[in-house]
Amino acid sequence: MAMRRRRLIIGVAGALALAGCASGPGLTAAGNLATDHVGADAGQLVVAIGNRPGGPGTYYTSYTLVFQRADAPADGPVGTLSFKPGMWPTGDKPDYKLRDDVGVVLVASLPAGNYRIVDFGASTMVGNTAQHFSLKERIATPFRVEAGKLSYLGHYRASGQRGKNIFGMPLPAGVLWDIGSQAEADLALARARNTTKLLPDVIDLTPKAADVGSPAFRDRQAG
Repeated sequence: MAMRRRRLIIGVAGALALAGCASGPGLTAAGNLATDHVGADAGQLVVAIGNRPGGPGTYYTSYTLVFQRADAPADGPVGTLSFKPGMWPTGDKPDYKLRDDVGVVLVASLPAGNYRIVDFGASTMVGNTAQHFSLKERIATPFRVEAGKLSYLGHYRASGQRGKNIFGMPLPAGVLWDIGSQAEADLALARARNTTKLLPDVIDLTPKAADVGSPAFRDRQAG
């Protein structure tokens, strides 16, 4: 599976490390890119993130798209858009709930400029330990945000993969992502649910799997 795994111990030290991050223009208190930018240079970003319900996919407690400004260093600030499956209120209330796809349509507001998607992650909890799966190789899928326009990044469906430990017990083993454009349906859901008025000028920037350059992605078949 083309994903790498790291474990994070959840505790006081981690909370203190986050609290110590400095904020700045366009950044959150934790030092990440803010996704609620307001100003004449603001454009909107819309993306659908969901998972295939049942089976190995139910191991995961969150799925996260990670992005950066195109001119940022690799270790520079990142922005994140996440879907947390599960029963509401601990999980996100889904915007769509189909037999093979359940998820949310996320809306962000960013300063106009060039950006890149650098990772898609998935997390799960094992006791007090968080297991996070990242892409094995960092990606750099470009997208742009234009002032007064809406950039649609596509519809992503996660399919959890299953492995086994040395005793033959099932374990989470990463995620495959299906990519497709469902702009009309996704934007209709966002308009019906979102309290922020969506911009009417839409740019569909859904990438092809080949353009992402990672074996963890595949083009979603129509239908």
